[in-house]
Amino acid sequence: MIIMKKIYLLVVGCVVSASVFAQSSTGLKFGIKAGFNLATMASSQSIPAGVDKGSVTGFNIGGTVDVPVSSSFVIQPGLILGNKGVKVDESVEDYNVETKNNLMYLEVPVNALYKFQSFYFGAGPYAAFALGGKTKAEGKMTEDDVTVTVDGERDLEFGSDEENDDYKSTDFGLNILAGYELKNGVNLGVNYGLGLSNLVNYSGEKVRNRVFSVSVGFKF
Repeated sequence: MIIMKKIYLLVVGCVVSASVFAQSSTGLKFGIKAGFNLATMASSQSIPAGVDKGSVTGFNIGGTVDVPVSSSFVIQPGLILGNKGVKVDESVEDYNVETKNNLMYLEVPVNALYKFQSFYFGAGPYAAFALGGKTKAEGKMTEDDVTVTVDGERDLEFGSDEENDDYKSTDFGLNILAGYELKNGVNLGVNYGLGLSNLVNYSGEKVRNRVFSVSVGFKF
């Protein structure tokens, strides 16, 4: 984790230096974009029988800056607000409950993009900071021939406390992206966020974010 933070800070420092240099010339492009996320979480433990892990849907919205390095290569830092999370369906004997965890992050990506005609491809690291989240459970459970409806919601807690916090407050990972940009600046992009840091505080299991995103944007 410490090594990744140092790498990320080094990349950000390089981008800032490149931005200062680029500002003395033409070529900087600012962009805005918005779209939807399809998110889940990967676990190091095998999923037990009767438990299915699925995805939750959300949104993404934010801005980017293209810093030109050459005619076909740019560095693109950004600031993105978006949802991540996971859905878990448990159906074990008399327990049938669906739980959805929705987490809101502010993500700072720094991507390197290669442009070929109207297409672009790229990758780069990201750091994300949890702003909040909710967990919601719905279903039914039966005990001693009595069926109880489960329908509850609460705020998720973020931090480093193993007993009281649901998830850690920061996430680091890698983005892989591609897209198509028209000459008028309108663009369509897809992105896969591969979380690399463990999101939970307890030992014995590692949980990481996985997010597929589609967005429509405009550069000017």
